[in-house]
Amino acid sequence: MHKFSVKTQFMSIVIVLLCCLIALSIAAYNSFKNLLQEKNHSYAQNSSLTYTYSMNDLLLRITNISGVLLQSEEVTTFITESMGADTYRRVNALSSLFTTYQVTHSDLADLSIISNEMRYSLRYSEATLNELWRQTGTGRGVRCLGMVDKQLWNANEIAKPYLVFGCNVYTNGSEPAGCLFLSVDLLGSPISNAINAGAEHRSVSYFLSDPSFSLYPLNTDGETVSLITQDIQAHAELFEGIGTLSQNVRTEAYDYTCMFVPGSNFRIISAIDLSAMTEDMDGTRGYLMLIIALFCALLILAVYLLLRNIVLPLRTFHAHMHSIHQGQRREMRKPLTLTGCRELHELGNEFNGMLEEILRLEEQLVQTIRNLYEADIERQKAEIAHLRSQINPHFLYNTLESIKGLACEHNAPEIADAASAMGKIFRYSIKGASTVPLSQEMEIAQAYIQIQKMRFGSRLEAFFSIPEACRKLQVPKMLLQPLTENAVVHGLENRLEGGTVYISARQEGETLLISVMDDGKGIVPEQLAEVQRILTSPDPATQKLGLANIHHRIRLSCGSEYGLSIESSPGKGTKITVRLPVQLEHPGEEEAYVQGSHCG
Repeated sequence: MHKFSVKTQFMSIVIVLLCCLIALSIAAYNSFKNLLQEKNHSYAQNSSLTYTYSMNDLLLRITNISGVLLQSEEVTTFITESMGADTYRRVNALSSLFTTYQVTHSDLADLSIISNEMRYSLRYSEATLNELWRQTGTGRGVRCLGMVDKQLWNANEIAKPYLVFGCNVYTNGSEPAGCLFLSVDLLGSPISNAINAGAEHRSVSYFLSDPSFSLYPLNTDGETVSLITQDIQAHAELFEGIGTLSQNVRTEAYDYTCMFVPGSNFRIISAIDLSAMTEDMDGTRGYLMLIIALFCALLILAVYLLLRNIVLPLRTFHAHMHSIHQGQRREMRKPLTLTGCRELHELGNEFNGMLEEILRLEEQLVQTIRNLYEADIERQKAEIAHLRSQINPHFLYNTLESIKGLACEHNAPEIADAASAMGKIFRYSIKGASTVPLSQEMEIAQAYIQIQKMRFGSRLEAFFSIPEACRKLQVPKMLLQPLTENAVVHGLENRLEGGTVYISARQEGETLLISVMDDGKGIVPEQLAEVQRILTSPDPATQKLGLANIHHRIRLSCGSEYGLSIESSPGKGTKITVRLPVQLEHPGEEEAYVQGSHCG
């Protein structure tokens, strides 16, 4: 697993802390922004509800005034009687009545009346009155006609819009004989109190809207009206489904709340300017940036102190140990000086003392290892001599020669051949060097097979597949014969149908692989595990002869990476693989050995 340096980990922690601070600041800013949005939205809803209630009260008051006026003699007479000599008197009486109501109700900007023959208005033209009557329709009761800014008088003065209410006048019959109009100045009405109360929230604008979303501003200027009108028109599909219930609509620039005014076709619309609200957050954003800057300054100071007192001395300590690990022995004799905190200074002193002790012990260890190595070489030589002595049956050779002579005298060539083959094997085992060409080992294995074929007959078959290049390579003496014997005795001897022994060799790079296989009964898993345990035992002297003998001979002479490996399955045979280093034949080292002869 890859390990990072202290400095890398330290800087990673610093970066993580900065990222966490930035993330927390952004989260806090967004939370505050959302809270401000919710607060403005809640304020807009409450203010819109206040405007709605004020409009409802205004409508109720206008309804009461209209009801009283419709019952007055002045209005009835003006509507029902035609023009005549007393028309001037009737107009004066109507004017006095209207003036009285305007005095007692300061928000009534105008009272107008129209019939089929006459009209009375101090503000609107005849065309305007006819249009208003048309908008009123033929129904009974008071109807809000919206904002009207058309005037008859003072044409040079900027027209001031008024909220107009219409009420049909009925005398005898189902059709209205005339219509009464009451114009209200909203800035002089009780609704102005709600408008003034919200003056400090300049990011929220309030409007009175007709069904076609023509806006009359309650607390803003004409430029804002134009911008919001354009925004509503650009998102007309969002406003199409608005009915008599309150509804919220949000666009990219504004957050709208629409509330229906009962008893009319008009709505109170509040519009929260999202960009203006963001500008209100500039102070909070600057405050957060100041906190981040102060935190970064303190963090940089802390990082500098930690780097100088802890991280840099640790890097010096690591570099010194690394140079020692790379084999630079001069560094071991140089004293290590660590600055910084007291603990690291003491650590440097302890490390210097430890190095001095290591150098002293190292000299003792080198001498001890030299002595042990020399003793181990002598022990290995003694073990090799002991192992070879275990398989040197020299005394049998003379006996076999005697048996061969007797067999020839009594005309028994099979016995003579067997004795000759055995003599070849035994003489080969006691003469010559410890390593021989693989070709000689193959001949000794063939001699052993010849002896066994006298016993098994056609039940035993043997095949050799050894390339010519491999036959010249050096191998330990008496290698193939014991392995071939193991295959015949343990694999094929107890089978009535006999079997086959296959001996092969191949070279892989600098390694020689020799395989001895049989198709015999195989080895059960428990016995195979025991054999493998014996092979891996570190003390060959405690093991039996055979495979363990060969395995430990190879390991002692060639190294621990060489030796035998066994593969076996019950009923499918056994395979023994010998792993040896590639050694070329040395001229003059090959010794002649007795070939033997037949009788005759």
